[in-house]
Amino acid sequence: LDMQFPEPRFLEKRMLAASFGNKLGPGIHIFLTHNTILPRDKPFVISNPEDMVWVVRPRKASPVHVLVSHLSVLVRDKMRVNPILQQVRPHLIFSGHWHKATVFLCNDCMKDDDFSWSVKQRNIEDMTGWMVTNLTEKPFSITEIMVPTCSYRMGVPHMGYGVAIIRKNGELSYTVLWTPARYKMLYGYLVAICVCLLVCLTSRLFRKR
Repeated sequence: LDMQFPEPRFLEKRMLAASFGNKLGPGIHIFLTHNTILPRDKPFVISNPEDMVWVVRPRKASPVHVLVSHLSVLVRDKMRVNPILQQVRPHLIFSGHWHKATVFLCNDCMKDDDFSWSVKQRNIEDMTGWMVTNLTEKPFSITEIMVPTCSYRMGVPHMGYGVAIIRKNGELSYTVLWTPARYKMLYGYLVAICVCLLVCLTSRLFRKR
């Protein structure tokens, strides 16, 4: 499907739009969010939905809705995020922020109330294969995948690239392509440099004698 991106008003939206390229799979509805949709100090109120949610391809009948947010959604109080969830009605959420590979599963989060919020968290930093699930089997369920960082500058030991395949029937296949443990390599370089310096200093001392 050819996609036309309107001129975004926020830098975050421009960056997210660029990351999707020019095509998406059929029947997939992507929503990009700005950080301000998840306030920490007060409940969320939708005053102007166009400022809060940027609909990339407005197809309400799409079988799969995906929400992309920098901040995690399911770890917050339901009263703060339920208005945006009811408007977008996502089946899948991609988030980051913690820079750790994590999955949040909730079977009743889409119920329009203030108490159904049975979120289960699972660490997948040891993932080696594919995680396969169906996003549309349960009407009130949401799956949130926190994608790990791919940069060692974030200060976490596990880095990689998340890969997701979403099919028209709602089936999701997800895995992480892990990158080499760069911190171990950097520590190895540091030890090697220290050893070389020690050898050089020792050889100079013996020459002077």
